[in-house]
Amino acid sequence: MQIRTLNQIINELKEIAKQHYQINSFTVGTLDDFATSGDTRYPAMWVSYENAAIAQRTESYTLSIWIVDRVKKDRSNLIEVHSDCKSILNDIKAQMTNPVYGWSLTQDWNYQAIFEPFMEDEVAGWLADITITQPFSNDTCQIPFNQAPVPGLASTQPTNGSVISSFVPTSRIITINGVSYDLQFDRNYELRCYGSFYDTTTQEVTADGIAAFKFDSTDTDATFGVSIVNDSQITVNKDGVYNIQFSAQLERFTGGQAKRAVFWLRKNGVDVPNTSTIITLQGNNDYLVAAWNFFVQLNNGEYAEIMWTQDDDIRLVAEPADVTIPYPAIPSIILTVNKIN
Repeated sequence: MQIRTLNQIINELKEIAKQHYQINSFTVGTLDDFATSGDTRYPAMWVSYENAAIAQRTESYTLSIWIVDRVKKDRSNLIEVHSDCKSILNDIKAQMTNPVYGWSLTQDWNYQAIFEPFMEDEVAGWLADITITQPFSNDTCQIPFNQAPVPGLASTQPTNGSVISSFVPTSRIITINGVSYDLQFDRNYELRCYGSFYDTTTQEVTADGIAAFKFDSTDTDATFGVSIVNDSQITVNKDGVYNIQFSAQLERFTGGQAKRAVFWLRKNGVDVPNTSTIITLQGNNDYLVAAWNFFVQLNNGEYAEIMWTQDDDIRLVAEPADVTIPYPAIPSIILTVNKIN
């Protein structure tokens, strides 16, 4: 169901007036605005808004709708004007109750006959006060924040990865998508840890030798609470389960026979069981990207490494940017890490 702003509601009414062949002008404002407009073409539709109200699940606007026409000086057409304007107001009511608008409308409209002989134009017609009601979501995701404010954060600045608990009420139930959560039983919230790293050099390991992936660059705008220590050790500062995901650009740079490379995870210097994967490159100048991820429990100060070995003539290759096509430089390895719980 569409939720409209006041401006959008007024535009809907303006469109109704525009499409009604008997209404020749549309005005929004006060009675003085209408009376002094000076260029009104009749019959005219005039709308004013009186107040708005917001309840727990709904919001409503109270509007006044006027349908008026010019009255002759001798008032000989007064009854005709009232009759025609009432028919037009009936049309407006019928159109506004169309379910396609998605709002809830006052069911019973009480019309008030009006005659304004003291205006610049002597006019008569009908006035109806109505209420338009529509859902109100209380959805903070729709608020155009640069960054969502954290209650209490202005007075207390947490350190990297620190727990924010004192800012949450001791008893509070919130409902998200129809599911209620009692924050009284889970009031600890941690700043998420994540990191983005890559290497700009070509890495090689001797045949049947073992080496760890090395990284010489950090995307500081996308890294918080995760770091690379000693070129290869993926180190975290918060306990949790981490998703370690990589892509490695492999090249078979010589030879004609199929050769293979093996990759696996090592934690705190110890190989993690059942984490190895083998890939095969068929011949000279064969390229292949190895890309997958590991889930691993890491505590503060612990580290993980991605290890590899190869039969012969396979390397992790980095290449410069191509200025002709163009495309960016190719790191030998791209690594992203994020805490998932």
